[in-house]
Amino acid sequence: MALMPEGTSPREGIYTRFAIAQDGKPSVEQLELQAELRDKTAEVAAQLNWGAADSREKSLALTHLEEALMWAGKAIFS
Repeated sequence: MALMPEGTSPREGIYTRFAIAQDGKPSVEQLELQAELRDKTAEVAAQLNWGAADSREKSLALTHLEEALMWAGKAIFS
């Protein structure tokens, strides 16, 4: 089961699971962390893109990097 805020029932928690990651005003620290992670992820993606032959595996690796960045954003802003 997904982590929910304390005192939240599973029925109430469904709304937090599908909330937009940046609801509210993000702090400067959150924005800086997101930018740093985005830059580092883009560096890894570029290295993979230029270093590996085009293949299904490369495509999946790039997709999973995108997914990791998405989840990182959700973690930073929630």
